[in-house]
Amino acid sequence: MKEVTATGYFGRPCLVTIGLCLAILSGCAGATRLPTRTKGPEGQAVQKKELNLSFLEANAARHDEVVNRLSSIDTGYSNRRLFWGRWSDSKWGYGWFAFGCSTAKCSNGTSDSQRVWRVHNLLVTFDENGMMQKKELISDDKVFWRELRATLAAGQPTGIPRTAATVSARGPMCLTQMTLTKDLMRVNIGCKQTLMVPISPLNIERFGHNVRFEDKSHAGSTCHSLYLSEKTAVGKKISFCGGGPEVVTMFEYLLQASRSNMLWE
Repeated sequence: MKEVTATGYFGRPCLVTIGLCLAILSGCAGATRLPTRTKGPEGQAVQKKELNLSFLEANAARHDEVVNRLSSIDTGYSNRRLFWGRWSDSKWGYGWFAFGCSTAKCSNGTSDSQRVWRVHNLLVTFDENGMMQKKELISDDKVFWRELRATLAAGQPTGIPRTAATVSARGPMCLTQMTLTKDLMRVNIGCKQTLMVPISPLNIERFGHNVRFEDKSHAGSTCHSLYLSEKTAVGKKISFCGGGPEVVTMFEYLLQASRSNMLWE
């Protein structure tokens, strides 16, 4: 039987190539420490000095001061009784990098999609005179949504009037807008021809969050789902994404108009 050597079928050049590939895989793959980047709600770069929260420690800050000094992380939700800041930062990345590159070059060449982003929230509440009452820094979104709902339910800020409110949103089936009234929620969907679907808020049995659809490097837009007890023209689930003002409006609306036993995730 003829012995098959490495150079018989593969050849020495191929072995060199295989060795080079192994070196690449072992040397440049996996998690990599990167220069820290911080982004505001719209994905804009935020400098460290813009995130100096030390002035809040004295509990003597006023609403206008908080809004002015922390404008880079402001979600755009405007209320005299509540400030909501949201941002994301990244110190680590992952992926495959070019063989032989230095750590600095690999780091600088890493795109945002290869970075690991962590989202942070700041809730600051104020009294009727605009003086700060309480501040909370929350980096766990599950905890944050629960705290935001509790803050809104407690009347800080006061709920929206029982008149129509329009929420611009994006989502599957070309969802573009939701009009919220006391007894009815009208959902506009359709890519070429708009279809208006009326849904009773009492038909909403659960409110959930779709973190898998979110881009954490643009933390200002968050994604959520309304689960319905009865099938409608849009099915039994309405998924939407929106900015801070749209999400808070939906929270306030559901706290007023939905069934008392609606579930919140």
